[in-house]
Amino acid sequence: MKKSARWEIICPVAALLFQLVPPICYLTIASAAYGAGMHIPDPVEVALTQVAIGLSALIGMFLASLGVYLLLTRCRFWTAMLLIATCCVPATLAACMHLYGLLFFAALA
Repeated sequence: MKKSARWEIICPVAALLFQLVPPICYLTIASAAYGAGMHIPDPVEVALTQVAIGLSALIGMFLASLGVYLLLTRCRFWTAMLLIATCCVPATLAACMHLYGLLFFAALA
């Protein structure tokens, strides 16, 4: 008998681990725009940064919301509460900060 993946456990952890990706993406864009080579012009850098911030907010919110839904529908109560408190809430707050950053950055650009 094949054991199925526990997506209700994987998704909240993936939502939290995804929050490591945006800073790496921002650092890559910044080093490409302002590093020694200056490979991309400023308007392209602004557009790439806005797209990266928007996608980070969207994907983070989606993964965190999906994790909460899966935990509440498929897990025991205390397991769900523990994973929601340790994985989904921080991932949601980080995604909200990305969304706030996008709105702030769009007003400046």
